[in-house]
Amino acid sequence: MTRWMLTCACGWETSGTKEEIVTASREHGVAVHNMDVTEEQAMAMASPVED
Repeated sequence: MTRWMLTCACGWETSGTKEEIVTASREHGVAVHNMDVTEEQAMAMASPVED
């Protein structure tokens, strides 16, 4: 299973499975930036993590 890392422009970071980072970035987007984040937007900002 691929793990991902996502860093927001504000410095917030999250990592996990695709589902985990999409969920976390949607929650972060609404709570901190008052914006809806799509799955496509979240994955465009994500990078796979090497084991």
